[in-house]
Amino acid sequence: TRNDEKASQPKGVQCHECEGYDHIRTECATYLKKQKKSLVVSWSDEDDSEEEVDSETAKHVRALTCICMADEESHDEEVSYDELAASYKETMHQK
Repeated sequence: TRNDEKASQPKGVQCHECEGYDHIRTECATYLKKQKKSLVVSWSDEDDSEEEVDSETAKHVRALTCICMADEESHDEEVSYDELAASYKETMHQK
């Protein structure tokens, strides 16, 4: 009969969360609402640690910036090979 045919035909994809049809769990409104609530809680818990991480990151950036600036200054003071050789000869002659 006709009712038996409809019951035996697959209804398509079934959601394991709400047991509804034509969508999967990642598309399920019920599942997404639950996820959103849990994410709000976890985001608020992580705010303090993110500020600490940002502070630590800022410290590292400042330290690296200072190192790079000091390194650039030392490049300006580089001496040529000839200048080093002349200075070495002068030092050796003074002994």
